[in-house]
Amino acid sequence: MNLVSENLIVNIEEEIAADGRFTGGKGSSLAKLFHILGKDNVPYAVMATTEFAKVLLNDSAIVNLVTDLDAALAKDDEDEAKKIAKKIIALIENIKTHPELISLLEKKIEMMKERIGRNRVAVRSSGITEDLATAAFAGQFETYLNVQLDPSNVIKYVLKCIASAFEED
Repeated sequence: MNLVSENLIVNIEEEIAADGRFTGGKGSSLAKLFHILGKDNVPYAVMATTEFAKVLLNDSAIVNLVTDLDAALAKDDEDEAKKIAKKIIALIENIKTHPELISLLEKKIEMMKERIGRNRVAVRSSGITEDLATAAFAGQFETYLNVQLDPSNVIKYVLKCIASAFEED
């Protein structure tokens, strides 16, 4: 698979950024506002898409643990669920990231540095199911502010953000 050719990480001005199936509610709304109001009125953003998460989390150990977590929750075994969730968090936070993803991220970060003129950003979620008509999951993921804008640091906090979905609180 040639990861670089896919829309795994997109800039706010790209058309796909306005599609909530790829960038979630907050991400797509931000992209739409960017196109309507212009670059000087909306914060610039680089977004890891749902496709990015699929590639990143395509790990049988994680999939198996999530299955185990579902089973523990179905049995109301809270202690077992907490143990499994901690294992999932550790696995996600320590995933060996594909070199192609790092290369793509490096390119997007350099572009972002040029656009925003700063070396620090926020890393936050924009889940595709955070704001549904029948349920709201906003706030489910952690937000990280003042993250140094370099690939290894950004990927670290992207992974922490994804893993935070399995946090107890």
